[in-house]
Amino acid sequence: MKLDSGALTWPIDAESKDLKLVPLIEPAGRLARSFPSAWPTNLDGETPHTAMANQLTSLVQEQFKRDYITIHSVVGEDGQGMKYLKKNPDKDPRNINGHSFEGALTETKAIARLAKEAGKTFGVAAITIHHGESDNGSAQYEQMLRQLWQDYNTDIPAITGQKSKILLITSQQNAYNDSRSAQAQWKVGVDYPEDIVCSGPKYQFESPDSLHLNAEGYRLVGEKSAEIYFQRIILGQLWQPLYPTKVDHEGATLTVHFHVPISPLVWDTTLDNPHDTVAEWKAGKGFEVRAGNTRVAINAWKSKAIRW
Repeated sequence: MKLDSGALTWPIDAESKDLKLVPLIEPAGRLARSFPSAWPTNLDGETPHTAMANQLTSLVQEQFKRDYITIHSVVGEDGQGMKYLKKNPDKDPRNINGHSFEGALTETKAIARLAKEAGKTFGVAAITIHHGESDNGSAQYEQMLRQLWQDYNTDIPAITGQKSKILLITSQQNAYNDSRSAQAQWKVGVDYPEDIVCSGPKYQFESPDSLHLNAEGYRLVGEKSAEIYFQRIILGQLWQPLYPTKVDHEGATLTVHFHVPISPLVWDTTLDNPHDTVAEWKAGKGFEVRAGNTRVAINAWKSKAIRW
């Protein structure tokens, strides 16, 4: 389901009788009238949420033979950095952006009220954030993600009365190489594994402009988020993505150890080689080795799976 805000404009009163719960179909909210934009008119197209909801219900039905109803809220702001998504956002000189955090609380208040009126229980289980391009050079991005998690986990339970923590699911942005935000999106899940999880990269999905995904790409992102939600929240398992855990160095041999959520680790043979034009790394299957700022040639590689 989703919250229908009708024709209401910012700021919205969570007690408004014009707010109602309706079936979740795309677009998952109201379309933007211009750029930039903010909630409640903040969408440019399909979101990952309908695919996430459908996949999540399917997983629960398959394993537990029962229904599972989720309500999805989309409060992001197109093209904007964390400065407008955080609690107490920076002042926008155009007076357009900076509604995201307060919009999330408004939707939570409204949904909690509507659920109570319908005799249902309601709590917030997870927040998904697909972001990072605007902050790709920020050395503080991991700290900002962690602070966003802390603020949501303070303010939302005060509304819902829930005791359980809210999981933050993030994904790596793929628009900029050697991006600090992409590194932080992986690292924050390693540093705070019980609170935040990185779903993985997005380079494998089709992008028409090397920045946004097409509709099918966003559906696949939604399905991945559902897989993580199912593992972490419903099954209670500490799911983590594929990621390197350590590197051993012996002479000219580097051994990279990986956490592999579903064995075995398999190399894709259909995607383009990421370093076809880089002679030193062409044989490296996407790995890069440097000594300082100098590229070190990768002459060969092999993979080995060890199970225990």
